[in-house]
Amino acid sequence: MMNNETMKEVLIRAKDVISDPTCWTRGVSARNIDGEEVSPADDCACGWRATGVVEKAAAPDYFLASTVILYLENVLTEMNLF
Repeated sequence: MMNNETMKEVLIRAKDVISDPTCWTRGVSARNIDGEEVSPADDCACGWRATGVVEKAAAPDYFLASTVILYLENVLTEMNLF
């Protein structure tokens, strides 16, 4: 099982990245300043959707990112929000 502290650190980093609504996007995991799709961990990324920002915060550990995303999906499902 993943260390809860590690998951918390990823979520805190993700929150810090998207605390500004101008950093939000839809439809793709991440976009650059021109609105083009890029990898969430790409240095030129400046907008992320929820899963993309978790990938950025966990990079380069995509297993960790997948684990955090699955955890969030489970929590939201239990709360009837997903």
